[in-house]
Amino acid sequence: MRKLIPIFLLSFLFTCSLVAQDEGAITKRERIVRDKNIFAGGGISIVGGSNFGDYSNGINFEGGYIKRLNRVFSIGGSISYLSFKYDDKILKNKPDVNGTGLSPDFYYDTQAPSIDYGYFLSLQGGDITITSLALNLKLNFLPVKDNSIISIYGFAKPFIASAQVSTLEGKAEYIYYDMNLSDWFYDSKKDVAETFKSKSSIT
Repeated sequence: MRKLIPIFLLSFLFTCSLVAQDEGAITKRERIVRDKNIFAGGGISIVGGSNFGDYSNGINFEGGYIKRLNRVFSIGGSISYLSFKYDDKILKNKPDVNGTGLSPDFYYDTQAPSIDYGYFLSLQGGDITITSLALNLKLNFLPVKDNSIISIYGFAKPFIASAQVSTLEGKAEYIYYDMNLSDWFYDSKKDVAETFKSKSSIT
């Protein structure tokens, strides 16, 4: 009987070791260390196309935060600011006034269509500013690591924005052509600030 006890204990320990081996060795999983990022940027916004009105190039700024949820998907938020200034020189440099065929100096232009009265506008203001809050959703097509050199990704950016136009101030000066004196004359000036006040909208 005494000989059976050591054999039984030996068999029991051997069985326990087999169970432990079935569980497998503990492995250390790699994790992303730099999973949070803050970004900021800015630059010049170039006006393109012929239907942008009388606005010069603008500026833009953006800053935000993004967090990696895993090696493929990231989520975050950002705020951006975009501004375009009204520039009456844009109109003066155009070959005609808003497609009418009239030169900006139409009363000196003998080739312009025949007219005998009109308004000259001397304006300031009317600047456009857009402030946006966005949700940034980033999808990496190549799973990223902390030491990744190349990143290929796409992103969606749903946003809500407030667009504002500042008050347009200045004078509208009435001019007319006197057939008897064969010359142009300035008659009166009207303040246009009451007509073009600042306004904003949400999109």
